Amino acid sequence: MEICTVDKSILESAFASNLNDFEDAVQIACPLANNVDAIITRDAKDFADAPVSMLSAGKLLNTLQSP
Repeated sequence: MEICTVDKSILESAFASNLNDFEDAVQIACPLANNVDAIITRDAKDFADAPVSMLSAGKLLNTLQSP
């Protein structure tokens, strides 16, 4: 797992995305810039059209426990 750094380039990418919700745009810009496989979120409906996979915390735990 990785926690992405939010820096100037991430914020600029989020702003340039023209998404209505800036915080969601930041959360999408981070994994795209860092080649992350998925975002862990409790609010997957806000990321339905995002170009990165979304996982709930429960789904993540199930994935980590699978052999």
